[in-house]
This record gives sequence, structure tokens and C-alpha cells, in this order.
Amino acid sequence: MTADTGADYPAENDAEYLVEPLLAEVEALDELILAAIRRRTALARQLGRTMIGPGRTVSSRSQQHRELAVLRRFAEFDQEGRTLAMVLLRLGRGRPGPAP
Repeated sequence: MTADTGADYPAENDAEYLVEPLLAEVEALDELILAAIRRRTALARQLGRTMIGPGRTVSSRSQQHRELAVLRRFAEFDQEGRTLAMVLLRLGRGRPGPAP
């Protein structure tokens, strides 16, 4: 029992009491983020193959416009956001060469 609240659980300022649920939530969010990145990467690569497939052309201008839109969506996180957006764009492009 804590002295100031009379409750049978640790006080809110007890670090271990606060840290464990926060760590668990961060780890769960990491899994969601990783799943979303995997899905985004797969979709972007499929989109790239579809747009550049036989008989199709995509202007570099429209591609640049879409990539700038991605960069703008992450701008709220300043330089780290731009870096994250660039990583996502690179993942979506995949490695040069034929599709696997």
C-alpha cells in the first residue's frame, strides 16, 4: 500500500510501474509500423512495375510530384521526417534491374 494514496499498487511516479506498459505499447507500435512499411514497400514496387510495364510510360515530372507529396506528409518531423520519407521512397523503388 502506498502512503499517500492508500492504493495497493505503486505510486504513479514509480518508474517501473510506468515503464513496463509504455515499453509494451512502443513494441506493439513497432510491429504495426514494420507491417505497414512492408505493405507500403510491396505496393510501391507493384505500382512501379505497373507504371513502367510494357507499353506504359510515366513522366518523371509526375513521379517527382508524387515523391514531393510524400516528403511534405512527413515534414512535421523536420529533418528526421524527410529522412524517413526518403528511406520509404528508396524501399519502394527497390533495387535496379528486373523484378524478382
